[in-house]
Amino acid sequence: MELDTDIGREAFGLAIALQNLILGLAQPFVGALADRHGAGRVAAAGGAIYALGLVLAAMISGAAGLNLTLGFLVGLGMTGVTFVVAIGAAMRAVPPERRGLAAGIVTDGGSVGQFLLVPVAPGLITGFGWRESFLIFAALAGAMVLLAIGIAGRPALPQTGSAHVQTYGEALREAAGHSGFWLLNAGFFVCGFHVAFVATHLPAFLGDRGLDPALGARALALVGLFNILGSYVFGMSADRWRKKHVLAGIYLARAVLIALFLAFPVTPLSVTLFACTMGFLWLGTVPLTSGLVGQIFGVRYMSTLFGIVFLSHQLGSLFGAWGAGYAYNATRSYDLAWQISIAIAVLAALLHWPIRGAPVSRLQAA
Repeated sequence: MELDTDIGREAFGLAIALQNLILGLAQPFVGALADRHGAGRVAAAGGAIYALGLVLAAMISGAAGLNLTLGFLVGLGMTGVTFVVAIGAAMRAVPPERRGLAAGIVTDGGSVGQFLLVPVAPGLITGFGWRESFLIFAALAGAMVLLAIGIAGRPALPQTGSAHVQTYGEALREAAGHSGFWLLNAGFFVCGFHVAFVATHLPAFLGDRGLDPALGARALALVGLFNILGSYVFGMSADRWRKKHVLAGIYLARAVLIALFLAFPVTPLSVTLFACTMGFLWLGTVPLTSGLVGQIFGVRYMSTLFGIVFLSHQLGSLFGAWGAGYAYNATRSYDLAWQISIAIAVLAALLHWPIRGAPVSRLQAA
């Protein structure tokens, strides 16, 4: 794309940052729509917009078109098919003692897609061109409209034995008054920074070190592969151990992993080891974070509240995608972005420790 349209690294990073920002800003509202009207309708609309954004992305000629299509439209479409919508539907369909595992399996869906499709992209681009590849992926995105049938129907109101049913506004005020909710927001910001930085800039970082550009695609595929295992394992752990302690361990492990990756020469072997380990830790935060939201506040407004937490994740993604590109242009190096990644990972580990995971008094009374 850079050679064909003169779209530079920072401009591409800005489009991905815009995508993440739109995804985050719209997510609480889309989550509320899913809580009220059902996840299926929301997912079908999201899949359709997603496909449209990819079709139009195949026709761009510059950075403005990239921001409108891959940034705005794809970001908006993604809001309907994210973990927020799917996990909210899944958690309402299973008993409380299995919600962590259910969230882990839903998270695995995205990992399987990443593992299968990321390695295919370079071959499609080589064989057909990047514009034609966008059209092929648009057709795949359109399949989400049909798959949304699997989560069709409106969510049932919980049977609490009480005449009063919590309103949307009451749920927001309850969450806003809970310190743990804001600590989860802060931690998920860090997760977003890590995910967007690595997913957007790792291939370019490896190219700067003189490695084969295809190694970056293979590394991201390995991230997806090992995240299948990691999401499942951490999903099960969410039903067995204290979620905040496991979350703190994940962020601390990320800090150690990045430090070790930078401490040794960057080779195909070290990249492979990094990708496999980072993949195991990649989205293990999702079933744990969403599980804590459901555990503390219940599942009636799960998509709404987790949507707000997900907004924080996407704000972190903005800085991970665009901020790292800006830092690279300013310093001609990714060193600063890697150093920030380590520092905020340690901070996130510390922030999760004081979270109170007990259900709010309303749920205890019920």
